Amino acid sequence: MDRLVLYTDGSCAPTNPGAGGFAFLRVSKDESTVLSASSHSWSTNNRMELQAAIAALETCADGERVELHTDSQYVKNGITNWIHAWKANGWRRGKAKKEVLNVNLWRRLDQENQRLDVEWRWVKAHAGNQFNEIVDQAARQAAFEAHDAIREISNDAWLGHTDGAQPLNQVTLCFCVTQATAGQAAWAFEAALANGEVVCQAGAQCNVTYEINTLTGALTMLRKVPKGSTVDVVTDSGYLYDFVTNHRPSLQLNNWQTTANTPPQVLEYWQQLDEVLDGLTVEWFYTELDDNHVPLARVKERAEAALLAV
Repeated sequence: MDRLVLYTDGSCAPTNPGAGGFAFLRVSKDESTVLSASSHSWSTNNRMELQAAIAALETCADGERVELHTDSQYVKNGITNWIHAWKANGWRRGKAKKEVLNVNLWRRLDQENQRLDVEWRWVKAHAGNQFNEIVDQAARQAAFEAHDAIREISNDAWLGHTDGAQPLNQVTLCFCVTQATAGQAAWAFEAALANGEVVCQAGAQCNVTYEINTLTGALTMLRKVPKGSTVDVVTDSGYLYDFVTNHRPSLQLNNWQTTANTPPQVLEYWQQLDEVLDGLTVEWFYTELDDNHVPLARVKERAEAALLAV
């Protein structure tokens, strides 16, 4: 029985990390093809290469014999070689036992690889292979289309409204924070607007605490929302979620005093956030970061990229 032939590729444009795209091609025996491409507003080349392979394999029936061609040494070596040590070490790598990068995608790729009979082949990029060229072009086009749909907003811009006059309804904001051991910290958020536009921003600071970084990012995000708007906020920050859903009501009742009759830490920031929230209708959702919430994962990547730029 002949193997189903797949070609995959991933790309970020115009920068890496940046807007991402991936594509895969199913090639029949008569060389007729079926092409599929998708995009992400923020990703990395390696993540897009992994997404391409996962998406291609997900179209296959259980136990199907597959021949997958990728120009990514990262994907080829990872799934055929490195993954054995990663799994034996609980998906951790090196002497420091750091978590494997892109572990959520590697887990998914591993599941697909075990579900199918896959022969992994590496193909040199831009070397005249017609099918590799097709997926390369499709992935790059998807990445540029995603980039064109992204609007980076400045500190004084409103979400979706340059004059800030009209409230927004049922917009979902995704907010993430990240912290380095040397006192460097970053935050990022993304909003998908009704017109299909993706609005995003990231910021990074030095010599700040996790708490101040989190509140600075949350304030920056919410101050961009016109007063009277109704929004959902999804965050991986338990600190922020716990305050707005639990501590804020009791602090308001107790004149901003804790149960020990002392003001909370970073009181000035909390009072600023309280003032901003008074003009909005916000429903808060806390979720741990995983591959089931793709927008939040993108925002986390954006925050981490901002941290690296400090």
